[in-house]
Amino acid sequence: MIDHLPDRSRYVRVMPDATLQALTALVVRRQQLNQMLVAERNRFYPSHPGGLESISRIITALEEDLALVTRQMNRQLRQHFPEQARLLISVKGVAEITATTLLAELPELDSLTRR
Repeated sequence: MIDHLPDRSRYVRVMPDATLQALTALVVRRQQLNQMLVAERNRFYPSHPGGLESISRIITALEEDLALVTRQMNRQLRQHFPEQARLLISVKGVAEITATTLLAELPELDSLTRR
């Protein structure tokens, strides 16, 4: 039914390709790791001294995982989206993580015009 409407493009979006889906998955995972890291750091100070070692180990593991996911995101950005990354990073205050997040969350950035 929608296929026959003149403004079909308003209702139907193109599915993202596999590289964009992989980039989006990395961005989502990085956000999850950040949220878990904040939660563990918030638990650290009011905790009983007996639980501090466990929380410290979890914080260390989360930081290592966060660094790994960040490296994967940056590699994916440089390999698959070099032109978009160059343009976004040229904006003052936008680095690789922000550029990656923008590309993953707003894939239409690639097709927008000035209008």
